[in-house]
Amino acid sequence: MSKDRSEYLAGFHFQVDFLFDSQSNYAGPQDARFSEISGIGTSLDLKEDYHALGDVTPEAFLEARKFTNLVLKRGITSSSKLIQWFEESLFFLQINPQPVLVTLLNEDHKPSLSWLFYDAFPVKWTLDKFDASKSEYAIETIELRYKYYIWLKTEGMTAAQLDSSAGSLQSKSISKL
Repeated sequence: MSKDRSEYLAGFHFQVDFLFDSQSNYAGPQDARFSEISGIGTSLDLKEDYHALGDVTPEAFLEARKFTNLVLKRGITSSSKLIQWFEESLFFLQINPQPVLVTLLNEDHKPSLSWLFYDAFPVKWTLDKFDASKSEYAIETIELRYKYYIWLKTEGMTAAQLDSSAGSLQSKSISKL
């Protein structure tokens, strides 16, 4: 059975929120603007075991669950407070994990789906090449590692409700660890 096109969500309308605590001086409004996001994914590592020499179909055993790094791209800006967080992690090895919320928005700019990444921190920062023959913005790529993520069904929630829910989920997760 095919779905109506209106049921599919557009992949070009999204936002990223770094959920730093209120005392943090890292994030600012310009830091939530990214042009591309990739790396939302999970895979299982399996160990295959052949019980006998004649077995052609191995039995699979779960070894580990892996999460891919979250990759964010944007035009570089000289006024990003988020850069301080990257520098502390990448240059001074002061890892300060933070929750990151990625939200897919609908045509009314309201959240449809969200992914809350726990204990994310920068592991890689790159700057794309400069090319004098093209009229393009300089693009930085930020790669974040995280412990795990949860998928939130956020259809119809306002941004304030989503921020509140993500904050309460983060504090519940911390109390469990």
